[in-house]
Amino acid sequence: MQTPIAFVANFDLVHAQGVDVSDSGICFETSEDLQFELEFETEGQAHQYTAHLAWMQKVESGNSRWEFRLVSDETSGLLSVKKLLEVPEIEMDVEE
Repeated sequence: MQTPIAFVANFDLVHAQGVDVSDSGICFETSEDLQFELEFETEGQAHQYTAHLAWMQKVESGNSRWEFRLVSDETSGLLSVKKLLEVPEIEMDVEE
């Protein structure tokens, strides 16, 4: 699916427990899911969801690939508010 997706984090301060620390990075665990609101369109129909971050990793192109677990089609409206305050989109190379 090649479609633009808008998403916004829907959480405040997150507490975590460090698992591994090195000179180049840190790995940690949280006891709570990181919640996001996202919006995308498929086959001409707009979809809005509350979702939890499942994983994220860098890919060969230098972009970051994200996967979300959709948990509800109800949202708090945070994404809609952020869109009203519209900031320019970041252009990304999605060829892989």
